[in-house]
Amino acid sequence: MPEVMQISKEQLGERLRQCLRDVDACIKAQNISNAKNKLAEARGLDPSNPYLGAFEARIIALESAPAPSTQYSSPREQAHITPNSPLPGTRTTFAEKIRQQVEVDTKFQTTADWRRMEATTLNAIDDVSVKGVKSTKDLGSELLKKYHQQIALDRKQLEAETEQLLDVERRRLQEEFNAMVRRQNDQARGIRTQVRKEMEQNFLRLLEQISKQYDRKMELLDIRVPETKPESLALYKKKLRTYYLNGVPTEENAKKLMELKELLELTFDEHLQIESDVREELYAFTLRKQMLLGEITFTSYAKIEELRQQYRITSEQSSRADSFIFSRLKRFDIKGRILLVESDQHHSEMVNNSLSDKNYEILTASSVQGAFEILNNQFIDMIISDVKFPESELDGFRFFSAVQEQFALRRIPFVIMSSINDSMVYRCAAQLGVDDILFKPVDVELLGSIIEGKLKRYRELAQV
Repeated sequence: MPEVMQISKEQLGERLRQCLRDVDACIKAQNISNAKNKLAEARGLDPSNPYLGAFEARIIALESAPAPSTQYSSPREQAHITPNSPLPGTRTTFAEKIRQQVEVDTKFQTTADWRRMEATTLNAIDDVSVKGVKSTKDLGSELLKKYHQQIALDRKQLEAETEQLLDVERRRLQEEFNAMVRRQNDQARGIRTQVRKEMEQNFLRLLEQISKQYDRKMELLDIRVPETKPESLALYKKKLRTYYLNGVPTEENAKKLMELKELLELTFDEHLQIESDVREELYAFTLRKQMLLGEITFTSYAKIEELRQQYRITSEQSSRADSFIFSRLKRFDIKGRILLVESDQHHSEMVNNSLSDKNYEILTASSVQGAFEILNNQFIDMIISDVKFPESELDGFRFFSAVQEQFALRRIPFVIMSSINDSMVYRCAAQLGVDDILFKPVDVELLGSIIEGKLKRYRELAQV
């Protein structure tokens, strides 16, 4: 019956991971509706999962993002200048001058006509007086009527000519105004283009300067931005170890992990794989530490199960960790397990035989690569390494630095062996923080004393 329940839990975990994969894909495709549905399904499977809050925050940020809008780059572009805009004040002044000139010409013409009509009238009066045809009153009325008719005709003609001149002048002024507006717009467009170009160049120079300063500071701090996919995966795994040190991370740390995943351009499947490796690694490390302290024994099933729940270990991961438990059975019969990394076969056999006689279990490797294969699959209490290896291999000091970069290995005592006895080797070992250094041929009794003291100190530190 417990086995069936365990299998159903694993299936439930796989469904949860698939839901989280779908949520991540929907968010990248900006499909908010499907992302919400998948997130709700994941919450129904495991409401306590820390990644739910991280995805929910990303969905809210995507919903609240402002829609793109088109704006004018400057107030001048917003100005709307129409060809039918009112003409400047000089147009009214010109019309006034035309009207004044017309009035003067009309007055002059009227006076001339009046004088001409007076002469005509006098002649007509003389004719009337001579001939006696019409009376003076009738003649005056007729002449006055003709005078008004002539004045009206002259006024209409003058108004028509004036309106024609005004239309010509109005069109000329409108064309000049339109041309002036076009020149001003072209000039403003050119200035705006030049200013934008200068601003872009200044911005690019500023970005380049900031980038150089940032790279310089990162270099001084011995921090390097990952450039390849393996470097990104290694950095993400290192950050996961920090957040999973005490079990499942908090919701805030889960959000940070999701942000880092997006920044490093990792897929959710890659996240799940690295997370699984880190949880299994930390589970084994914690189990080993508590067994050293005596807090867990082989019969502490409840505590072991609690530790599995803390790191959410599956049955497959638990079966792999069982090999560690069985290896501990053998370890209680020996003083410790020592990794000997030595390319000299003769010297390696000599040290191996001497330490085996002192009840130590010795695992040997002839290269750095072989040493890491053992470290990744076995639990080691102490490392003894030569300084010099073949040219294609790392030297002993670089091997030590590589070990220190791994969280689960950094506290293992590390002793260097060297065939060169000079101050340079001492200084390098002291600067790196190597636990001790011995010179070949190694004094086996001294090596045994060093191993016993380092292991004692190591196990005392494991209790802290």
